[in-house]
Amino acid sequence: MPITPVQQICPSSKWNIKCPYTMVPEYITVHNTANQASALNEITYMNNNNAQVSYHFAIDDKEVRQGIPTNRNAWHAGDGANGKGNRKTIGIEICYSKDGGTKFDRAEQLAARFIAQLLKEYKWGVDRVKKHQDWSGKYCPHRTLDYGWQRFINMIQKELDILTKPPISWIDQPSKSYTTITQTNLVNLETGQPIRSYMAGVYMDFVQHCTYNGRAYYRTQYSKDKNVNNGVPITDVTEVIPENEKVKWTPIKGGPKKMVALRDCVLLDVKTKAIKKTFNPGDIIENLVDEATVGLEHYYRTQYSKDQKKSYGIEVYQLAEYEPPKDEPKEDLPTEDLIPPIDAGVIDGDVEKIPNWFKMFVEAIINFVKSLFKKEKK
Repeated sequence: MPITPVQQICPSSKWNIKCPYTMVPEYITVHNTANQASALNEITYMNNNNAQVSYHFAIDDKEVRQGIPTNRNAWHAGDGANGKGNRKTIGIEICYSKDGGTKFDRAEQLAARFIAQLLKEYKWGVDRVKKHQDWSGKYCPHRTLDYGWQRFINMIQKELDILTKPPISWIDQPSKSYTTITQTNLVNLETGQPIRSYMAGVYMDFVQHCTYNGRAYYRTQYSKDKNVNNGVPITDVTEVIPENEKVKWTPIKGGPKKMVALRDCVLLDVKTKAIKKTFNPGDIIENLVDEATVGLEHYYRTQYSKDQKKSYGIEVYQLAEYEPPKDEPKEDLPTEDLIPPIDAGVIDGDVEKIPNWFKMFVEAIINFVKSLFKKEKK
């Protein structure tokens, strides 16, 4: 809910002292009061005295009070009559800083929320948030600086992130029972903070779902009635289907499919989520003939499961269409590469390694030469 400051505006008769110039703000300047007074007392004191010192807002552990309009300057930054801190920034005092403790911590948290609200209103980022020290060198806001300035900026950024996130839109659905399939948390979607933890096997009824920041959630009737944006991640629960209730399987559009596993996946009973078989990446699953949607999950089942009248399926998102590998083209070798060289098989004169065709060729020549000698003798 937006923070509405309590209006306690300085009397216009004192504007010539407290806020004499009109202003279009460019920054926000943070101070600590260095005392233990409440926001009411801080603004009352400022309005009642005739000193120039002034500031736009005082924030304690319970409320934000406004003393100077944001379209007029205030004297709070210590950088002179024409200094940017005094003339162009909204001054915010955080109360209870003298002693610190729980009250100051709460005041600082409320200040972070309110500053984030101002940043959103002016369409600024956290770079527009300055400390008193930036303008005059004074060690202020002293307690916030002691605790860590970047820590406080981070608090503001977190609140700003919440304010600038897109709205959460819940969609009604028929109330159904679900069970957790792993340890999970009920999460506040706006803050990202866990509200409650659940072990695996816990039953819950959900009446709405939504997608927020890229993740889907279920919401119970209780959270809906309380108007809180609490949800359980859809990936951590599964619908409980009564044993006597049938899953509606229909033939796969386009006919039977042959698929390949994209990752480690399982064949499971879509009613109980009991695992029946596991697959490794690259495993081929054939004869997928039916499909069904259970809850928000889509499944394929094989002809075998259909014949056995079993509601066993594989989640479709884990599969991809199977594409057979393409054959490698065969190279035509040149004809000369098929004819062995004359000295093929001869290694270091080892005759035993001479191929038979070569032996036959040599024997033919020898026999021819012998026949010539015989003719000469005759």
